[in-house]
Order: sequence, then C-alpha cells, then structure tokens
Amino acid sequence: MDFFDDVKTTASDVGKTVKRYAETALEVSKKKITVIDLKTKLNEAYKNLGKLCYRNSHSEEDLSEAINELIAEIDRINEAIKENN
Repeated sequence: MDFFDDVKTTASDVGKTVKRYAETALEVSKKKITVIDLKTKLNEAYKNLGKLCYRNSHSEEDLSEAINELIAEIDRINEAIKENN
C-alpha cells in the first residue's frame, strides 16, 4: 500500500503546484489587462490634452483649469500603471 500512498501524495502535491501556478498566471493576466485598459485611457487623455491645448492657443477662452485637471488625471493614470507593472 505504500506505493499507492506515495502515488496519491505525489499526485496531490502536483495538483497543488499546478493550482498555484494557475492562480499566479491568472493574477498576472488580470494585471496585464488592467495595464492595457489604463494605457487606453492614458492615450485618450493625451489626445484630449492636445485638443485642449490647441483650443487654448487658438481662442480667447481660458482653458488652463481644464488643462491642469487633465494633466492631474494623466499623472494618476501613470501612477496606476506603475503600480500594476
């Protein structure tokens, strides 16, 4: 019976190891998806910042507050990307 007990223990250990690797892979995948989403938001924020800067330079309207808010948002997104890498 010792042989079968050893096989059972080994199979159980292998199962636990596979589970740990799968959980780790899942966590890594979730972080990668989060970073991809954040980079998409970052690109959109940069695009909006460019539009605001262009409008600000070609009109009498003062958009400096909106520009500063968008820069702060970009900083927050960049920080979130760093935290998830």
